[in-house]
Amino acid sequence: MTKSISFLLFFFGAVCFLQAQPLKKAYRLAEDPNDVVVKNETIINSADLDFSPAYLESGIVFPSARFTAGKRDKKINTTFFELFYADLDPNHRAYKPRPFSLELNSTLHEGPVSFSNDGSTIFFTRNNSSKGLQKADKDGVTRLKIFSAKRGIFDWEDITELSFNADEFSCVHPALDENNGRLYFSSNMPGGFGGYDLYYVEATDAGFGDPVNLGATINSSANELFPFYHAASQQLFFSSNGYEGQGGLDIYMISEVAYNEGPVINVGSPFNSDVDDLGIIINAKGTQGFFSSDRIGGLGKDDLYAFESPSGIFGKTRPVSIPMLLSTFDQSTGQQLANVDIRVFEKRGDGYYHNGKSLFEAVLLPSSEAGSNLLFKSSRKGLNNLGSPDHRTDTSGETKTQFLSQHEYVILASKPGYEILEFPFSTISLPKDTSLRLPMTPKICQTINGLVRSSLSEGPLPNALIKVTSTLNQAEQILLTDKFGRFSACLTNDENYRITSYKDGFSPTSLNLKGDASKGAEKISMVMDPSQPKVTEGSVIILENIYYDFNKYNIRAGAARELEELAQLMRLYPSMEILLTAHTDVRGNGSYNIDLSINRARSAENYLIDRGINEERIKIAGRGETQPRNHCLEGVACSEAEHEYNRRTEVLITKLQEQVAIRYELNDPK
Repeated sequence: MTKSISFLLFFFGAVCFLQAQPLKKAYRLAEDPNDVVVKNETIINSADLDFSPAYLESGIVFPSARFTAGKRDKKINTTFFELFYADLDPNHRAYKPRPFSLELNSTLHEGPVSFSNDGSTIFFTRNNSSKGLQKADKDGVTRLKIFSAKRGIFDWEDITELSFNADEFSCVHPALDENNGRLYFSSNMPGGFGGYDLYYVEATDAGFGDPVNLGATINSSANELFPFYHAASQQLFFSSNGYEGQGGLDIYMISEVAYNEGPVINVGSPFNSDVDDLGIIINAKGTQGFFSSDRIGGLGKDDLYAFESPSGIFGKTRPVSIPMLLSTFDQSTGQQLANVDIRVFEKRGDGYYHNGKSLFEAVLLPSSEAGSNLLFKSSRKGLNNLGSPDHRTDTSGETKTQFLSQHEYVILASKPGYEILEFPFSTISLPKDTSLRLPMTPKICQTINGLVRSSLSEGPLPNALIKVTSTLNQAEQILLTDKFGRFSACLTNDENYRITSYKDGFSPTSLNLKGDASKGAEKISMVMDPSQPKVTEGSVIILENIYYDFNKYNIRAGAARELEELAQLMRLYPSMEILLTAHTDVRGNGSYNIDLSINRARSAENYLIDRGINEERIKIAGRGETQPRNHCLEGVACSEAEHEYNRRTEVLITKLQEQVAIRYELNDPK
C-alpha cells in the first residue's frame, strides 16, 4: 500500500487487507496534456496531510493535519484532522487558509465535507464517539460516521448523526447533489462488492432514506472513495484502487445517466499519477478545480493541486445548456407585453456581469449631505451604460434564450412606461419548467429627466451618482448619470423628494421636488461646482456591509465587497495609509468585545494583505462596544438590525500624498 492508502484506511478505523482480486477495466480517453495546467497550491499546503476540498461560497474547506502541537493519532502519527477555510481570488487561486469552525473542529478527526446549495447545512465525516471520546466497536475498531450541522448565528450548531450510520461499519466522504435531494457517500457496510463501495441516500421529509449501492458498474472488490457530483455537467467523479489505473488511487468519472451501463472513464494524466490521486472538485463552469495527490514534488504528504482545463475535462464537464422561453406581461392587466428589452447578467464573485459590463457600480459618497464620513454605495447602472439588450420580446411578448446549469443570474427587463424589473434566477437547482414569466409594473409616478453638468465647463458630467430620497420615509433610489450626464427617476404622487448629485472632484448639489403623477415628464438641471477631492488625509470611510463568519471574527466568504473596493482604492493611491478600527455591538462582556473587535480588524487587515496591499500601510485598532452609533446601549432592547448598525469597521486615512488633478478639455471633465 502507498502511504496515502494507509492513512486513509487507518482513518477508516483499520487497515483493510484485501485478497488479490482481478482489477476492473476502465475506459480511457486521450486528454490533450497541453489543455490542462496543474499547479501545487503552495500557499495552502503544509508538511503534513491536506486533502479533499469542498467549495463554500467564494472559497474552499478542506481537512488538514498541519498543527504540530496537540493530541496526536498514534496510528498515523499526526495531529487529528481539522477543517480549514481558504478564500479564492478571481483567478481561482487560494489565499492563506484559516481554521474553519470552533464548534466542528474537535479532539477527533473531521474529514471531507459537503454543503447544501445555500451553504446553510454541512455534512462531514467524524470518528464515532461517545461523550467526546472515540468509541470502538466490539473488535476494538473505531468507525467513522457522517454528521450534519446547521449554520447558526455565531457558528455551526445542531450537530446530528445521520440515520444510516452504524457502529459496525464506517460511512465517509459525503457529497450532496445540486437539488439537495441525494447524498452520495462511501461505506464498507455489509452487502457491498468488497472494500468500500459508493452509495447514495435520497432526502425525505424525515431525513434520509435507506442506502442504495451504486452497483457493479462502478463498484469493485477494492475501494471506491471520495465521490463528487458535478451538477453542472451531471458527472459523478470518484477515486478507486479497483481498476487497472496508473497506481494507487486513481480518479474516475461516469455520467449520471450511465450509472448502470458505463463507461467508467479514467481521467488520466495529469490528474492521475503512479501514487494516490483523490478528492477532485470542479467549478460550475467545468474549467477549474482542485484535487489531492501525494505525488513527488509536493510540500508534504498529500497536497492540494489546482488545475485549469479551459475546454473542460474531455469536454464533458462544461455546464448543461438549459433552453428557456421568457414571456413578459403587464402585472396589473395580465396582458402580454411586446418590445421589452431583456439583458441577462451572470453572477461572478460578488457581482453580476453582461458582455463584460457590471450591473452595479460602487461609488464613494458622504454618509450625509453635510458629513465628512464616507460610505460605499452600490447602484445599478443606467440602461445606456449596460450595453445592448440580449433579446427583445416579440408581438406575443415572448423570446427564447439559454441558461447554463449551476449558475445564478439577474434578468433585467425594461420597457418605456414600466419600472425596470430585476429578476433573480438560479439554475443551481435545475428548473422543472422551460418557461419563465416576468411581471412588469406600470409606472404610476412623475418621471423626472435630469441633466448634470459642470459649472466651470458647462459640459455634462457622466457617472455622477444621484440619490433620490423620500422625505416621508427616507427611502432611497440610487442612480448614475449616463455618458451624456442624463438620468431619469420616478417620483410617487404627493411625496416630497430631495435629489442630490455626487461626483469625485465636485461639491454635492441638491434640490427639492414634489411628485405629481398627473404631470408629464419634468426636466431638471443640476450644476456642480469643482472642489477638492473628497478622499483626503483625515477622511473616514465606514464599511457597514462586512459580515463575519461563525467563529465570530473571520470575514464570511463572499461577504466583504466593500473591502474589495477599499483594496482597489489603495491600489489607486499607492501612498495611502490607513487605520482600521472595528466596532462591536453591546452584547457580551466588555473586555471580550474589545478582543473580538481587534480580531475583526486583524481579519480585515489580512483580507487586504491577501489582495496585495503592503501590511506596512495598515494599522489596526479595536474599540469593542465603547462607541455605539445609536441608542442600543447595554440593557436596551434592540432589533438585530439595530445591533448590526453598530457592528462596523471604520477606515481612517492617515496618509495620502497623491493629488487628484482636475482638468477640462472639450467640455469633458478628465
